[in-house]
Amino acid sequence: MRIRFAALLLLFCLVSLSVQAQVNYRVSGIPQIIRHSSGNYAILRSGDGRLFNLTGYDLREIQKFEGQNVVVEGAARQADQIIDLKVKTISPAPLNQNSVVLPPFKAHQNPPKLLKKSPPIYNVSDVRWGYIPGKPRNNENFRYLKTTIDASKVDRVYLVLKPFPPEWIAAHSLLYFSLKPGGMANEKGEESAGVFLSIEAYQRTNQSYSLKDGLKNTFGVSWILAGWEDYTTQSCEVQKEKLYLYPLKLTQSQMNALLAETILQATVNRSGEYYHTVTNNCTNNLIVLINRVLPEKQRINLWWIPSMVYNMRATTPVVVTKMLMKKGLLGQPLPEVNSSNFNKIFSRQRSTSAPPVRPVFR
Repeated sequence: MRIRFAALLLLFCLVSLSVQAQVNYRVSGIPQIIRHSSGNYAILRSGDGRLFNLTGYDLREIQKFEGQNVVVEGAARQADQIIDLKVKTISPAPLNQNSVVLPPFKAHQNPPKLLKKSPPIYNVSDVRWGYIPGKPRNNENFRYLKTTIDASKVDRVYLVLKPFPPEWIAAHSLLYFSLKPGGMANEKGEESAGVFLSIEAYQRTNQSYSLKDGLKNTFGVSWILAGWEDYTTQSCEVQKEKLYLYPLKLTQSQMNALLAETILQATVNRSGEYYHTVTNNCTNNLIVLINRVLPEKQRINLWWIPSMVYNMRATTPVVVTKMLMKKGLLGQPLPEVNSSNFNKIFSRQRSTSAPPVRPVFR
């Protein structure tokens, strides 16, 4: 085990030494120099209405492109701080961008959109609610429905691991929020026991994920919201996978705030953002979210050496659980969730007192 850990440590140190920023972007738009009495700065207005501050690049060079349609490649600090882009390159956009038609994204990875917020109530579209009745249960046939989520009705929050081969090093990390009755309902009046957040490499139909390809600017990124019944049916029943749920040790107000932050960050327009196996993945972004509700002294440091060596304990699924336990932020895992019990867990008979009760396993 020590040899495996040492090998893992060496691998991530070598990979991370070349990491200069956490979230890579490629976005097109029109740059503008803002001239202000306190100093000049550059912005980029994207075609879909987003606004970015352009930093780390000579304003005189950006001025040459002012008013033109350009492509900017750069990096943001982390997934919840994407307004400021440190520019690597800026170049004219292709004259006929429609000449290249890319394959569509995979149908099971649609990102959600925020329709309305009136905290603690959030109205969200494109939340995944299971397979379309009467159609084959595959990744082409999911229902996406408008959903209302009440962030004040969190019962418990779990960090979830879904192992895949080789299991000693590889797993997918998620957040799961179990909810009290009335916490989550769709436009058809259906309720869910809770909501998952799954941050994934957003793949086109001609792509397949690999850890190696994830180190390059190969995949987009999608923050998927899905009901308990949806995700466990797909993972446990159809794909015969296992889930391990670790309860986060948070106060009720922290749990409520974490769900609100999750919804807001999951519905950010991340077009042009790249997934990265180390610095913008399914695990470290959960730490980014958790940090937002922790007091400063408890927050997890994402870098061993700022902007040079990433903290592998904050980005590796099989290691992050041990780190969070050591810091007193995570409890022992619940019994394994699998194809035999996934539909018997999280009874609707739920405690409203604090701390929330553990789910029922039958």
